[in-house]
Amino acid sequence: MIKLIQFAMIPFIFFGACSHETAGPSENVVSNSAEQSISMLASNLNFEPNERAGLNEVKMQADLLNTFSLNFYRGLNKDVSLDDGVNLIFPPLSIRSAFGMLYSAAEEGGSVQKELSSALVLNSVESAYSSEKEVNLRLKSQLLAIEDSFSNTPDNRQLQYRLVNQVFVDNRLNVMSSYLDTLKQFYNAAVGQLAIQDDPEGSRKYINLFVSEKTQSMIKDLLPKNSIEKNTSSVLINSAYMKADWEKPFAAHETSLQNFVTANGIKKICLTMKDTDQLDYYSDQELQAVSKPYAGGKVAMLIIVPKTEATLSSVLNSMTSKKIRSIFDNQTKKHIELHLPKFSFEWGTKSIKSVLKSMGLTSIFTKRNAFPRFLAGLDEIFVRDVFHKAKIVVEENGTQAAAATAIVPVVGSARQNFPIPMPIEVRVNKPSLFFIYEKLSGSILFMGRISMP
Repeated sequence: MIKLIQFAMIPFIFFGACSHETAGPSENVVSNSAEQSISMLASNLNFEPNERAGLNEVKMQADLLNTFSLNFYRGLNKDVSLDDGVNLIFPPLSIRSAFGMLYSAAEEGGSVQKELSSALVLNSVESAYSSEKEVNLRLKSQLLAIEDSFSNTPDNRQLQYRLVNQVFVDNRLNVMSSYLDTLKQFYNAAVGQLAIQDDPEGSRKYINLFVSEKTQSMIKDLLPKNSIEKNTSSVLINSAYMKADWEKPFAAHETSLQNFVTANGIKKICLTMKDTDQLDYYSDQELQAVSKPYAGGKVAMLIIVPKTEATLSSVLNSMTSKKIRSIFDNQTKKHIELHLPKFSFEWGTKSIKSVLKSMGLTSIFTKRNAFPRFLAGLDEIFVRDVFHKAKIVVEENGTQAAAATAIVPVVGSARQNFPIPMPIEVRVNKPSLFFIYEKLSGSILFMGRISMP
């Protein structure tokens, strides 16, 4: 009999298949207001502290992540084109972390792992096949590098980043001990048992409450009604939350109503912030790019605005991870007058199954024994669906998002004895791209599109 195994995360939810009647060991029974209780499963393995990877290795991983970011955006854009006037946002680092857990449940070296490796861009084209442990170590080292950038909060300013991996399984099922070890060692993931098959609606409410709590109520009702059924065996959650103040806030009195022209030529009046400062800046024939750093200067938002003769579509068509690296590395301090709309939008909950299939992920949805190393005694486990939901708020004081965030250093203008040149004007008054990235490695934590603020 084939049943469904369900993966969920912020921003994604995975569904799959299984059937089993044997209960596994449990401990630490916890209750919450969703009228469900959870019993935690734990790995008994003790691990040595993880060593930090060198800068070159972390940068290589950033380039792979950024390639995945562009591939995923292009897949989304097929379903939600720029002409539709829809804002987009997703957290690439968070997505890869969640799919990393899925990767480790597949047969090592098998077709499903190879398909996931290709779609997630886990290896460079030039490199030979990497072992599962090598892949997990690299994903872990990248997360640790990001964590380091958020470890010291400057002054009393906000600089928060929290990534949570959580696995929920039905209380009749048992997770394989080797998989428990992998989840703990590389993903710091907790595993809990819920009465999913006996009370699917109560389980859905419990998981939605869990997600809401981990994202400071930014992501609510991730799982819609009837998304968990009696044949659902498990739900995998990846949640990411960020809150960061700007290194230098936008002055509220400078915010004014300005025009924003959509891809279809429609003019919209929106509240637009203004900041004149020494900022990292890049320009070429197609685009202007400016980085606005968050508190501490290790993470920033990079805004990419097409020049008059270009469009966001043409900019994205020529964008590669090599081009992104070139923008990051070739920014120079310039006197900038930045005009950035205030914006707040949510994207999802949406099924992104078709997006993943367009990226080459097909066997996880069709191969009935795709994940033989997840649940004990189950031969037929597969993914049924994947959902995405994310939210971002950008205003004068900083940014809040239910996803990963990065902070970039800012250098103030030194006193000079010669006149300060007129600032370079960067107006975000048409569809534009933004990245939130960690500056040392160049890892994109958040990627989005401002279509209509």
